[in-house]
Amino acid sequence: MRKLGLCAAVAAAVVGVGIAFAGDMIDNPQYTNWAKFKVGTSVTTKTSMVSDAMTMDTETTTTLVELTKEKAVVEIKTKTSMEMKNVPKQPPTENTMKMDVAAKIEKGKDDPNAKKAKEGTDTVDIGGTKYKCKTYESESEAAGSKTVTKSWICDDVPGSTVKMESNSEGANKSKMTIIVTKIDKK
Repeated sequence: MRKLGLCAAVAAAVVGVGIAFAGDMIDNPQYTNWAKFKVGTSVTTKTSMVSDAMTMDTETTTTLVELTKEKAVVEIKTKTSMEMKNVPKQPPTENTMKMDVAAKIEKGKDDPNAKKAKEGTDTVDIGGTKYKCKTYESESEAAGSKTVTKSWICDDVPGSTVKMESNSEGANKSKMTIIVTKIDKK
């Protein structure tokens, strides 16, 4: 169950699904991004996570399967390999799920544990194509750990997340990297 929850969390991070809070309705940036592409467009990412207790590698392909004025529907296929200390190696797992990305979301509130993100720009090469990205670096603290996360965002990439690096120090030491490996625009 823990592995499935982690895969869902990674998928949500890649897709960038907004969490709704009470407030005014606004355009969902993730819907706006997916709406730029035709049904059948996909993006493939590689996620690597290393902690004291395990190593996990996941390949995720997110495909736009439906687009209406109210929502985008994406299909998320994952293949995950995991090795845990003191546990026999398990065969890779594969999961497929669909997720709705609403056109409108309720205006969010800032995370009280996150400090204001540092913004910048950088270029990331994906398969020989260079994408100019906005970068955001933030810090948060929770459960005895400090986490620094840097994201590379580009509106020309389905799902908009091109790359993400997250490093946690303290009680829960871990490192996670997500990077787009393939884009198939329709």
